[in-house]
Amino acid sequence: MAGMDVLERVGPNMIDVVRRDFFWMAWNTVLAWVPVVYAVFLGSGFLAYYLALAAMRRYLEDRGLGRWCVPVTLGLHLLCAVGVFLGRWVRLNSWEPVVEPVDTFERTLLALTWSWAPVLIAAVFVATAVGHFVTGAVVEAAVASGRRGIGLVRATVSGTA
Repeated sequence: MAGMDVLERVGPNMIDVVRRDFFWMAWNTVLAWVPVVYAVFLGSGFLAYYLALAAMRRYLEDRGLGRWCVPVTLGLHLLCAVGVFLGRWVRLNSWEPVVEPVDTFERTLLALTWSWAPVLIAAVFVATAVGHFVTGAVVEAAVASGRRGIGLVRATVSGTA
């Protein structure tokens, strides 16, 4: 009967341990993976933005308009910043200019004349420009490293290392 006394005393407490461990396991999973997933989505967005602007830069350079690369890039950063401001703070959706053009125009003018609008647009502009710059540095370093690695592999395979 001594074994049953131990089981009766420990059994109810084991349920609390399992519940507590499940809670902490779930909470730690959320804390560990949500930022990682968010960072992947954010990074993939900046990568897509960088690749689109790189294609625009190649297009301008192929047409002999290379001097326009920086002004066009900065202009696109500004347009993106205004778009993010209108989408996040004004809560404009893409269909609203078509469905309710007058109301959309009024809301846009009201938002752009708000005293904090330039500050928020400038902050998003800086975040976009810095994100583009950092993404470009990472992509260009990764491409250069990959090319060096391929060169080393080719040299090793051909025996000229």
